[in-house]
Amino acid sequence: MKYPFFLAGPAYTVYAGESLVAGYGRLGRGWVCLLWALEVFGGITSAAASCAFSAAIVRFIAPSIPMPAACALVMAAAVLVILCRRYRLLSAVSKTLVALLAFITVCAVLVYAGEALSANGAGAVLPALSPWTFASLGFIVMMTGWMPCPLDLSAIQSVWVTCQQRNEGVTARGLFFDFNLSYAATALLAVVFLALGVLMMHDSGQTPASNGAAFTAQLIGMYEAAVGGWSRPFMALMAFACIWDTTITVLDGYARVIGVCQQHIRGLPEDAPSSAFTVWVLVQAVLGLVLILFFKSEMLVLLQFAMISAFCTTPILAWLNYRLMTGPLVPAAKRYGPLMHLWSLAGLVFLFGFLTVFLIWLFRVQSRTAPPDAALNYLPISGPLSVLYSSGTGIAGISHAGRLPRRISASKAFKSPIRRF
Repeated sequence: MKYPFFLAGPAYTVYAGESLVAGYGRLGRGWVCLLWALEVFGGITSAAASCAFSAAIVRFIAPSIPMPAACALVMAAAVLVILCRRYRLLSAVSKTLVALLAFITVCAVLVYAGEALSANGAGAVLPALSPWTFASLGFIVMMTGWMPCPLDLSAIQSVWVTCQQRNEGVTARGLFFDFNLSYAATALLAVVFLALGVLMMHDSGQTPASNGAAFTAQLIGMYEAAVGGWSRPFMALMAFACIWDTTITVLDGYARVIGVCQQHIRGLPEDAPSSAFTVWVLVQAVLGLVLILFFKSEMLVLLQFAMISAFCTTPILAWLNYRLMTGPLVPAAKRYGPLMHLWSLAGLVFLFGFLTVFLIWLFRVQSRTAPPDAALNYLPISGPLSVLYSSGTGIAGISHAGRLPRRISASKAFKSPIRRF
């Protein structure tokens, strides 16, 4: 349902010759102000969530390090990498570790699925408690917010593509090929991680720990049980590298979009000299640490808060992206065709309808009856790690704005999905 709205990131930037932020500004300065507020909120919460998860893995590796110190070290290292523009080596290492982690995760899912099928003697494993109940709506919303990734990334991606166009120039075919490949991989891996959580934790009756160190131990323990005890240190290192890379991506991407929003609000060109990027990287880092200290060791609560926030802002951004891709700012031949129109409308109905149902549940039902704790047994892998792959692989093939991707030769045979539909 999110695909047409994510596609607007590279599509509008290439066909209209400007970023999504500039497009929002043409619809009205108020939309840029709203995007600025959403990005500030999303950037701080996402940075806090990814930093807290990274710090929890650090404490799993070195338990003697206090959680506040681990968070400060993780955040300071991420800020240092961004401000020093040391992206290339980190990106190469992170992509290798992400690919390896993905391969091991698929193997782990196959192992657990085989064991579950053998134990049950049937073609499917049915959980004792279905998540598709009104009481479990909170969990479904959290999962939807970050699966396959937050829609905020469409604006971030657009700004990155704009930077790339100014520095090197890109081809539409290359961008669309990279986008579709990355999006498909992100969505597939999100499902794989969800399956791992269901097969390992829910099917065995485990409850996710709210404490960061305990939750990390559960996560690493899943891989250890599937592939052997020898994998314990390697899985911890790979998980840390991937989540820390996500922290860097969040700090970099959100700070760039916030800075571009401020330029448009002030009536200045996007590429005008400004210190907003550096300032907002530091602001996100500091306020993210404050948010982590507020939630203390309740990492799952922090992750749930970030996922629900992403879900609540998704319909607004989706509607704006749809307006831009069907409006006069995009050449008529490049606008969404009938299929993409129908897909977009179905997505908008789903997102706004789901949000309405959630708000009713939140203010009328949840105030009287809390959802069963068992519903959270589906949570551990789906939320935290799905966002990792949305940024680690780069939904448009761009992990960081400071690093420009090489063109993919296979893209020569690829045609734009927009023109086809």
